[in-house]
Amino acid sequence: MRPSWYHGPLPQMKPLPIHVRAMIHSRRMSREKRIIEFLELNQRREELVREAQFEEALARIAEEDGATLDTVFHRHQHEWGKVFTSLIYNTPYILFSTYLPDKPLVTRISEIHETFKRDDARLSTPYSPEMLRIIKQARREKIANKTRELERERRGVMTPRKLRRQRQGPPSHVLANLTDRQKHMDKVARSVSEIGYVAQVKKALGFKLRNAEAWDVEDGPPGDRPRLDRMLQEIDAENLRRRAKWEENAAKQICEVRFYETPPGSHLIFKS
Repeated sequence: MRPSWYHGPLPQMKPLPIHVRAMIHSRRMSREKRIIEFLELNQRREELVREAQFEEALARIAEEDGATLDTVFHRHQHEWGKVFTSLIYNTPYILFSTYLPDKPLVTRISEIHETFKRDDARLSTPYSPEMLRIIKQARREKIANKTRELERERRGVMTPRKLRRQRQGPPSHVLANLTDRQKHMDKVARSVSEIGYVAQVKKALGFKLRNAEAWDVEDGPPGDRPRLDRMLQEIDAENLRRRAKWEENAAKQICEVRFYETPPGSHLIFKS
């Protein structure tokens, strides 16, 4: 994760730990509150300046008329200090000179300004060499893990990724116009297999297969057919032998049925 006002450089974590999410949320909310407070304090400061300017102009008019005006804002303007207008974060604000007395407005604005500086420092924090090493190693492990996952899928293992792929369907506006056969072919084509019936369906749909001749492995290489035929004959012979043996054992286990009479009726006794 790239550094921001709310956190320094972090490795990409999924899911993001709860304490990190809570920290980012807390800092975001605090920064928004500080910005609002910063603007309100500057607005109050500007109002004080305008009041002082108004009283100064009014005092000059009164002096021309031979009257005296007891000012309040203009008289205490030196306590607020010299006012400079500047720009910070694309927002006009008032910056006070360093010789100002420690007044509440000045102190609080300076504190908020320092928090903005710390946010900028956090934003410009570079990645440490140790973190870069960990991130690169994590990327290599991710690629290796995904490669192993794909190999397991090709061997027939049902992974969560494979299940999501098979359960996924076309968009609703496309699905509404598909026939039953097209829906069946779409479902079959979402399998990771590339041999047999799946390969046949994918070829019909125009899929590009990794190995277009992979379906030949079902029948075996052409030069290996005699060995496979012998294996098939041996399997058939073994199946026949086992079936005959089972029938012979079943015949020996025919139950002897003997009737005997006991009141109030007849009962059957089975002996093996």
